[in-house]
Amino acid sequence: MSGQGMGTRRRGMGRIYARSNSPCLWIEYWHLGRRYRESCGSHLEAVARKLLRLRLGEIARKGRVANPELERLTYGEVEALLLADIEANRRPNYLASATRRVKHLRQAFGNLRALEITYDRLARYKAARLRSAKPATIRLELALMGRMLRLAHKAGRLETVPPIPTVAVDNARQGFCSPEEIDRVLAHLPAHVAPVVRVLYDTGMRTHEALQLEWSRVDFDAQSIQLRGSDTKTHRPRVIPFPSRVAAILREQRDLAMAGSRITSGVFPDVSASTFKRWWLRAVRAAGLPALRPHDLRRSFARNAVRSGVSEGVVMALTGHRTRSMLDRYNITAAADLFEAMRRMDASQGVDRHTDRHTCPPAGIDRRANQLRDMELVTGIEPVTPSLRVTCSTS
Repeated sequence: MSGQGMGTRRRGMGRIYARSNSPCLWIEYWHLGRRYRESCGSHLEAVARKLLRLRLGEIARKGRVANPELERLTYGEVEALLLADIEANRRPNYLASATRRVKHLRQAFGNLRALEITYDRLARYKAARLRSAKPATIRLELALMGRMLRLAHKAGRLETVPPIPTVAVDNARQGFCSPEEIDRVLAHLPAHVAPVVRVLYDTGMRTHEALQLEWSRVDFDAQSIQLRGSDTKTHRPRVIPFPSRVAAILREQRDLAMAGSRITSGVFPDVSASTFKRWWLRAVRAAGLPALRPHDLRRSFARNAVRSGVSEGVVMALTGHRTRSMLDRYNITAAADLFEAMRRMDASQGVDRHTDRHTCPPAGIDRRANQLRDMELVTGIEPVTPSLRVTCSTS
């Protein structure tokens, strides 16, 4: 057997040896005065030699010894880390959504070790999924993959996290509703559902926040709704001052609750998520607005607030947006906004858009100055400026 065979060792190169109580061959190597021993998982000397070269190469490249446990980490284990973290920190409906989305990841990567999940494999997964799924769906799946790998890295079970391929998505909805359109929808809703829609439109609350609103969160003295972190999607508490119209609705709901024999903690106890969805679909169809969605009410509130002169920081505090990019997705400029902007510019300059003529003198220029300018245009002679006097002297 060669000098690198079993039981032999060249200084600094480690050795391969057999144990009497193990059917597998073992390797031994040293680093920084410390001895490391590891089973190669096979009785073949070629497998043991390959593992020994791998460990010595890692020491030469990285200056440290890799943990064998990191190499045995599987995709199933990192997926379990992700789902456990979501279950502990997010809402149950988010856990259900994540469980559905990781099924495709499990089919593609379920037989791999975590360290075998590379950028190249993820890019091929993205290309294959684009043939059958929408870009937004693939982006969410890759985001879950990146999160589970980062969790494994934080737990010390994965050495490095590969970069995650990006997916370009342009799916920002542009649905808004005017006050007239919301009145048309309200006209087709029953008395116990219409107040929910009005609260959504006038406060910008999320649908589940309004449907699960409790009386303990309503402060009539401060005229505000005070949501706790457990009530919001972002897990951050939020204070929502409500206008007088919403205050009247909440007082009416309180009077109905006090007059009834059933005492409930919820503000809208007779409206569940399924009930709201069923009546909403009926109402928007009857109003001739079948594409309108409940979340469009929240989007309309954000845009109305910005148009009313409310600063963007305050709007983000009211709606609970954590990033400016999300507010930009809500505050979409429509074509009508562009025409209105041009109309205001023309009005400030005294221009009639239909005739392209000035209808009034521009601000800051008196009428006499305009007359002198018109004289110059007609005669081609520059008139004497009234404020300039030239004195000639004779010798």
